[in-house]
Amino acid sequence: MVYDRALRLIRTNNIKKGALAESIGVSRSTLSNYLHGVREPDTIVLLRMAGILGVSTDYLVGTTDIPTPPENQIEYLLKKHNFDVLSARLQYKIKIES
Repeated sequence: MVYDRALRLIRTNNIKKGALAESIGVSRSTLSNYLHGVREPDTIVLLRMAGILGVSTDYLVGTTDIPTPPENQIEYLLKKHNFDVLSARLQYKIKIES
């Protein structure tokens, strides 16, 4: 499920896969494995991917059809995992349509 929804979001937002891979801290080939269902991302990568794509982790894994992330998701990533979603989006020129 992660790969299906992530691919749809990547296409919808015209995100370059290389930029997404770098922004979440994995190689392009690892991201490709996630997006083709060969591998499942670990929790931290899943959190980063959801943050960058602007959706909840529950949406990515298919437990809800509501993509809206919790209000505190970006703050949680910064505080608990030292991952600044907004800076990463800027650095890798990733724009998410609201």
